[in-house]
Amino acid sequence: MSTEIFHNTVPEAIQDIMSCDNLPGGFLVYRESDGCILSINSQILKLFDCNDNESFYRLTGCNFNNLIYEEDRESLRQNIRACEHAEQWASHNHYRIRTKGGKLIYIEEYRHRIPTEENGPVYFIFLSDLNTLTEDQRQDYITGLIGIRQFLHLADEYMKRDFPKDGAALLFVNLVNFRL
Repeated sequence: MSTEIFHNTVPEAIQDIMSCDNLPGGFLVYRESDGCILSINSQILKLFDCNDNESFYRLTGCNFNNLIYEEDRESLRQNIRACEHAEQWASHNHYRIRTKGGKLIYIEEYRHRIPTEENGPVYFIFLSDLNTLTEDQRQDYITGLIGIRQFLHLADEYMKRDFPKDGAALLFVNLVNFRL
């Protein structure tokens, strides 16, 4: 497979958005039918710690499914299927990726399914690193409680340092739009 970015297969309006490199994350487009990555921007290269398109494509095999950390793939697939079944073409997900250097990163994803003539349905995705947020973004401004980003960071740190030898269970309930 060629390692060039296939901008000619992506609608022009999306190409313009993809050229934005000053956002706190990166864009990619992949074909729904086979997961083939059609386009990425330079922020995706940074997120995956890749110097160029060639190293990104070697890391991913040019397939979206290979971006997702193995343990998180089935959960993401189920969420995507549930959205498709409900004919909800936009969704928001959290999962992990592994960079070229082997680092595990928590990702926040916003996706939208777009029909195209040349490729059939494609997914337009924005990914951002949950670890790059400021302290203000780590706390819910209404409740004062830690937000999901900070929780994921603290849970990850706990698992690395203090995980009990006899096992542990962790229950996380995210009450969306909850207000006191």
